[in-house]
Amino acid sequence: MLSTKGEDFCRAWSQLTIDKDKFYANANTLFGKDLDKLLTQTLKEGVSHSNEIIFSGTGIFMDEVDLKKKYNNKPNRLTAILDKANRMVCSTTGIQLIEDMSYTREVKDTHKRVESSSTKAETKRVVKKHKVVKAETAKPQGKPTTLTDDQKKVLRNYMEATAS
Repeated sequence: MLSTKGEDFCRAWSQLTIDKDKFYANANTLFGKDLDKLLTQTLKEGVSHSNEIIFSGTGIFMDEVDLKKKYNNKPNRLTAILDKANRMVCSTTGIQLIEDMSYTREVKDTHKRVESSSTKAETKRVVKKHKVVKAETAKPQGKPTTLTDDQKKVLRNYMEATAS
């Protein structure tokens, strides 16, 4: 588990608001020099665009005389309808009817932006056993020395000067 300071570093790294070298220098002291650190940042972005056009047709069945009246000024269209359109025979009148199609169009235009970001920090602790060094105590040699009054005055002045 990272400490609060470690979480702040990870957040700052993901936002790229600090200098990377400074980050590593400060993070190095976060857990001590015996700790390896691994920080991975992943950013995924994507944009998709789709355009869909849908044609819906509705047919009205008419006899040939009505079609010729409707397309009086469009002889090419009348010829194409008479050659290619669906036909049926009316069960009531027995007249052959020809389908006149009209179309509607629906357009769907979709834009989608996908963005995700994650930051992952892992640590591996390597603990080194510290050497215990035994300190030797200095033993006084000879007789204790007594300071003179002048030496005591110099020592007192030095202590006062260094204390402030």
